[in-house]
Amino acid sequence: MRKLLIRLVPEVNESLHSFIGRSAEANSIPMKSLYTLLGMINNRCNYTVYGLEDKRVNQLSYVTGLKMNEINLMYETFEGYKSRERINHKFSLTQKYKVKFCPECFRQNSYFKKEWNLAPITICPDHNCKLVDFCMNCNSYIPLVRIFFKKCNCGLEFINFPQIVVSNEETTITRIMYSKMFEDSPKYQYPILNNPLTSINIHEILKVIAIMVNLYRVNDKSYPYNMLRSSRNSNEINHIIMIKFANLFNNWPYNFRSYLDEEIKRLKNPKNKLYIITRKLNEEVFDFIKHELNTCIAKWFRKDEIEFYKIKPLFYPFEFKLIENQIKDSKYILLNKTKVKVKNLDIITLKGTMQILKLNSKYVSQLIEFGIIESGMSENKRRVIKKSSVTSLLFKLNRKAIYPKICTPLIPIKECLRFLTDHTYRYENLKPTFADLIKRLLNGHLTLYLSKGDGLEKYCLSKRELKDWIEETLKLNFHREGLSLSRVSTILNLNPTDVRDLINKGFLASERFSNWRVAIKNESVQKFISKLSIKYVSNEQNSSWIALKDLRCFLWHVECEYSFINVISWIINSELTVVQFTNSISCKGFHLDEQELRELIRIKFIKMDNPVS
Repeated sequence: MRKLLIRLVPEVNESLHSFIGRSAEANSIPMKSLYTLLGMINNRCNYTVYGLEDKRVNQLSYVTGLKMNEINLMYETFEGYKSRERINHKFSLTQKYKVKFCPECFRQNSYFKKEWNLAPITICPDHNCKLVDFCMNCNSYIPLVRIFFKKCNCGLEFINFPQIVVSNEETTITRIMYSKMFEDSPKYQYPILNNPLTSINIHEILKVIAIMVNLYRVNDKSYPYNMLRSSRNSNEINHIIMIKFANLFNNWPYNFRSYLDEEIKRLKNPKNKLYIITRKLNEEVFDFIKHELNTCIAKWFRKDEIEFYKIKPLFYPFEFKLIENQIKDSKYILLNKTKVKVKNLDIITLKGTMQILKLNSKYVSQLIEFGIIESGMSENKRRVIKKSSVTSLLFKLNRKAIYPKICTPLIPIKECLRFLTDHTYRYENLKPTFADLIKRLLNGHLTLYLSKGDGLEKYCLSKRELKDWIEETLKLNFHREGLSLSRVSTILNLNPTDVRDLINKGFLASERFSNWRVAIKNESVQKFISKLSIKYVSNEQNSSWIALKDLRCFLWHVECEYSFINVISWIINSELTVVQFTNSISCKGFHLDEQELRELIRIKFIKMDNPVS
């Protein structure tokens, strides 16, 4: 095998597959061809860049010009995380067959970092944005080996991928792992308080994640460690799991205890699952977790007793009987739970709801009024809101939200109501509310897009979909209250041209939609008929009557300068009398007296000092 003509130098903390891809691009060789020539292929789809044999390392050193120890360092270690001895271990959590990257980092330096392939790392701590592993253009994961190094197989360049910014609360696990991997770098030393994970090394953190990940459920589905590290598992799912895992150890140990209490109610056989976790975490460094698990087992699997320290802050002051009990080497203070008056923790105030949803009181009140959020009255006769209904609303919206495509015009959800009001201000019965908008989102009639922020601030809507919703609503309204042009022509017994003239001059009210016909309000038609000075006569044949639809032809025949609209204005001003032969609404009976019309035209001409022909 020949040596590469252009030989590159590895970037700082660059992964091996990134270096091979850059070398292939610099020498105008397809990535797949270079992998095949190097023999780094298992089968048709999988390529080996972890745990290389010495033969492959020697061959790669000859082709690229790098020393063997430089290649070994490139794929063996992530600074403090030595991967060679643990890469095939079940707790390594390395995703081997796909690419994750930070779009902003890739715009600055076009290469892939080694730590991005660890499944628990879902965030770039430098830019506080999610790592991207899914192409929105072709709806597929980005494979490890592609045709082009800087593009997806569909042709979309990685520098054009959107940057999805997240809050600092979502970066806890990534920051802890970076602080362990880059201990010598002050850049990644973050102040994380009251979190026991900061006291253990990165191997032990990965082991805790791999063992306890089976407790979490995302979209009603559990994710064991083999699915967590699978390349088919999306970074979005891993990100949600890491947020739950971080919340588990924040505010230690209270969040951990409350989460175990909820999981015990959900699981079918929780006692065995907790025992399995306790048995696997057999090192001394995990004693803080084992202690809480043993406490939970002792508390929940006794019939009449619960722990005193757990419920002490939850009950109102009154007398109770304490019981001291010995379980193995630990003493527990217990009391009968039937004698405890427990506070309802699933209640928050209106102000707390506003802080969670990032909304004003007007929008929150609309959500309560329409039943989207559950509320009630407290003992002090104050309005309180059920916290679970608020979190359930956010969870439902988060499940429906997707990432926006490039160049998609978006509007923040808090500004959508103003946009809708500006387009429907003329229609009093069509004014939408914020609750209507949320209901339409929950029913899937509008697409929800993710942005940066907290609560409902991180959601946006498409401007085009909002305009389509407005037009659809107006169509339905005019289908109920409006008439088509042909229908009005039949009612008034006029030509469509005459009806259009009436619309243009303001005698009839109408609305025009894009890609849709003119809709005329039924009220305006009835109002126009009522303005006519109608005289009812018997249905006799008389050649001196002129039908309204023949009026334009008559005016042309007499060669006068007055138009159809002029005669209609004379009728409305009671200068002419309209005759109807029947009592029906059908306009076949609307006629004018020819002699009366000729006389009025002659008088109008005399007033203008024009001779009558």
